[in-house]
Amino acid sequence: MIPSIDVDAILIAIRIATYGESMDLDVKTPVTGDEKSFSVDLRGLLDRLIFSSFDDTVIVNDMTIKIRPLTYKEFTESSLKTFEEQRLFKTINDNSIPDNEKLAAFSQSFRKLTDLTVGTMEKSIVSITFDGETVSNFDHIKEFIDNADKHIFKSIIDHIDSQRNNFKIKPFVVDATPDEVEKGVPETYEVPITFDSSNFFG
Repeated sequence: MIPSIDVDAILIAIRIATYGESMDLDVKTPVTGDEKSFSVDLRGLLDRLIFSSFDDTVIVNDMTIKIRPLTYKEFTESSLKTFEEQRLFKTINDNSIPDNEKLAAFSQSFRKLTDLTVGTMEKSIVSITFDGETVSNFDHIKEFIDNADKHIFKSIIDHIDSQRNNFKIKPFVVDATPDEVEKGVPETYEVPITFDSSNFFG
């Protein structure tokens, strides 16, 4: 039930307390595929997360909307959204599927994706205040969101996304060597930093 935005900070702090302030990151160089290892300073990552702030207020059309971060459980459930996005993309680009089947599969995935997006937003809303009255009943909030216009919907979802991004770990930027650049490797490239069983446990 912990806020999902706190998970990475907790994991990094555990990792620092257990194995020290640096973590080796194994990466594959773009184009050449060569394997390299870099050391990441976990203190810098943790400091950025600790000093990030969550803005829980969205103001749109004279309404004050209070939001909260998803719990880790809710966030995990909402990860189905990524799966549906991948399935949607695969369906669109699969030329072996007849057009009528493709359209049906696309419609089904799109509906699921929309429901997941709306459901995630509804769970994030704590209350809506308008004209001096505050509504915090989930069913009433859900009914309002289900019937909200595009501008209201987009304003809320954009704010939620921006707050979530405040607590995302930025990728590690790697500078390519002159030899690598000659082989076609970009001068700089990004490597995502993730905490999983392959690196978290040393």
